[in-house]
Amino acid sequence: MSTPDRPRGGWLRRTRTLRVAFPAVAAAGLIATVTLFGGSAFAATLFSDDFNDGNATGWSTSGGSWSVVTDGSPAYRQGSTGADAKALTGTSTWSNYTVQARVKPIAFNGSGRSVGIAARAQNTTNFYSLVLSNAGRLELRRISGGGVTTLASTPTTVTTGAFATLRLEAFGTTLRGYLNGATTVTASDSTFATGRIGLVASYASAVFDDVVVTDTAGPGPTTSTTTTSLPPTPTQPPVDPQPGRPDGFAAVNALGQNGTTGGAGAPTVTVTNATDLAAYAGANTPYTILVSGRITFDDMITVTANKSILGVGSSAVIDGGGLQLGSTTRPGNNVIIRNITFMNASDNSVSVTNSAHHVWIDHNSSPPASTDRSTSSASRPT
Repeated sequence: MSTPDRPRGGWLRRTRTLRVAFPAVAAAGLIATVTLFGGSAFAATLFSDDFNDGNATGWSTSGGSWSVVTDGSPAYRQGSTGADAKALTGTSTWSNYTVQARVKPIAFNGSGRSVGIAARAQNTTNFYSLVLSNAGRLELRRISGGGVTTLASTPTTVTTGAFATLRLEAFGTTLRGYLNGATTVTASDSTFATGRIGLVASYASAVFDDVVVTDTAGPGPTTSTTTTSLPPTPTQPPVDPQPGRPDGFAAVNALGQNGTTGGAGAPTVTVTNATDLAAYAGANTPYTILVSGRITFDDMITVTANKSILGVGSSAVIDGGGLQLGSTTRPGNNVIIRNITFMNASDNSVSVTNSAHHVWIDHNSSPPASTDRSTSSASRPT
């Protein structure tokens, strides 16, 4: 029988979605938050425009040829490939926020051209941007005085004629870029503290739609959230954790760790097989590890401290095996696991062992129990 929901700091809520083991030996030192099928319902929307009203009132443009067109639904198109085009809107005093839009590249004029979104825009020559480059990269940039500085980048497939969802968050000096819901690039920069949002197309034509600005961080809500945690250490969790980021007891300052940051600021790598996943997950240095596609193996892969393991898009699957946080000699502290489907696990999908603490397991799922050998529910050990 399911136990009722309790506030953060209560017992783990039993579910039928993901098997997560917390052995009794680790219970005293564990600080963890588990969110299944998560997303926050508490984000305040500062601005949105889906162009369904047939106009782009409130947007100011520079360069290019901008118009509202029908592309399945009304959308904002920049049709020229002969200009460094921008469209800005919003409020110059916005500081900590996230901007998201669906972006479809149509055509590029030359190499190194790009399309994307902008944040903290002072004007059309000073802003941060997250762009898809036809060099095959997702790039987090600072545009200052018109000069371009790439703060972080990662390889990706850039397809003309297909929408991709870009999301750029700016909180304090931390900048994070998401592609189709997965964190892919991160940087720190203090050049711009406030500014408007924008759409950018550098010598490229593109279609933009479903622009949303919120005052919270993370990849955004998908469905309802269930947040659960083990009983607290003496340090209490924040009263109002930021949606989309580790909360509950994954956010406390305790046991030598202030909050759960995973591999933030570390190199980002993409893995497509068990060998690479095991190598990076078990490395002694921090990593942000992007799981792409289906990875099949039969045992438990050890995850050591300071790792973010994030599924790319909606097709990231770990099939047959699972992730064990820590070993008998190396801790599995400060670990984030997000956006992965676990299936056919012969043991646990995720095993939090060996006194691991500051663990955030969020937006993960598994098939129904009838098709998954892991039929046990997430539960607190007795």
